[in-house]
Amino acid sequence: MKDIIRSQDAYGQPVALTLKGEGTYKSVFGGIVTILGRLALLYYVISSLVKLSKYESNYERHAWSNDVVIDPNDVIISEQTF
Repeated sequence: MKDIIRSQDAYGQPVALTLKGEGTYKSVFGGIVTILGRLALLYYVISSLVKLSKYESNYERHAWSNDVVIDPNDVIISEQTF
């Protein structure tokens, strides 16, 4: 089990000489961090795709027209009211 996890270590440090046929030294901790990172990325991608597939647009276009004279809903900002 250790060897399987260790083989997943993407953060292994390079070594000048090959160690057991490997160009990098891989650790169990590095393998666990790599596996957790890949699982987190997979979860994010799947949850994003699920959200995207369930997305429904509730966007409606509204056009507003105001009276040219004075609209009672307008807020007038001046030096005194600001």
